[in-house]
Amino acid sequence: MNHVHLLLHNELKFNTRLVKILSLDSFADEHNIFVTNHEKVYSELKGYGVLFEKKSIHELINKYAADNDYVFIHDLRKPLEILKVKKKYLNKIVWRTWGSDIGFITKLGDNFIVKVIKRFMTRSIRFRIRGFKLIGIANTVDVVSLKKAFGKIPDTICIPYTNPDINTYSTLKRIREEPIIMDHNDTNVLIEHSGHDHTHVEIMNILQKFKSNQIHLFVVLSYGKEEYINRVKEYAEIHWKDKCTIITDFMDYDKYARLLSQMDIGIFAQKNSYALGNISILSFFGKKFYFNRNGVLKEAFDIENIPCYCIDQIEQMSFDEFIMPTTYPKECGKTILPQDSTVIERWEDVFTYLNSK
Repeated sequence: MNHVHLLLHNELKFNTRLVKILSLDSFADEHNIFVTNHEKVYSELKGYGVLFEKKSIHELINKYAADNDYVFIHDLRKPLEILKVKKKYLNKIVWRTWGSDIGFITKLGDNFIVKVIKRFMTRSIRFRIRGFKLIGIANTVDVVSLKKAFGKIPDTICIPYTNPDINTYSTLKRIREEPIIMDHNDTNVLIEHSGHDHTHVEIMNILQKFKSNQIHLFVVLSYGKEEYINRVKEYAEIHWKDKCTIITDFMDYDKYARLLSQMDIGIFAQKNSYALGNISILSFFGKKFYFNRNGVLKEAFDIENIPCYCIDQIEQMSFDEFIMPTTYPKECGKTILPQDSTVIERWEDVFTYLNSK
């Protein structure tokens, strides 16, 4: 079968992994074509045969759906484009949501004109997305987000962007069996996961009451908006000084997973689906989580029976209560915890599903 993959987000980390995965000999029988409308992505990945077309999303879908079996949309940040796709092609679309793009679809704006027509447009977008062949997800968190946004949804299946050069499960298992060596005895708290999250200062303020205790904050700011990153760094340096480590360098998977294994607590304050890679790794190591009470992360963890707590509970907690370890039930985390299966096996499941329809 012929599958066209539209690389619609102007980034290289996940797009590179995707192209490398589907260029493996294992998928020689599946004719995968890669197209992007971003010059940076094309420039870096043209060696893999990636095509460049400066067209809108609906133009790309309408063009490639005409002569191919399926069109994979990797990230959908311009939902109105779906309204311009020919109806006969909706059943050829496989949308691999990136979590954050669900928010782009349900929050179209707040100006007067948009408020007037938002209900009609949202209803139309929902109807069209329900006509898609399949939605690719990371785990249950995305399913919760999708159902909140659209109600009834098409079938979902895990579509991974894991680095094909690394057996992530084996790597995590090896690290979990290694002793944790730190140069202090503090409780290590990871705050958010990038310079796009916009809640770092809020969380650090909440934790101020524990500053005299044995606590050390880790803030990952290896990518994001420079102005915001600088603001967070300045705040941390003033208010937390040597009790906070700012991480701005990108790390390879092994090194970063080892860092996460050294955390005791992870705090993620957003309501939407995000940071799923970090959260999956932390959960594999049995770490304690604090989430937004009204967020999809909290709801997904409850569904998968993984213990977690709400950020608004911290105000009433003593330090001992805050840092008290949690025990995971034997049966939990069906999709959130990393599974002992390879990225190749997961993608084979995707193509098997599509070939059976």
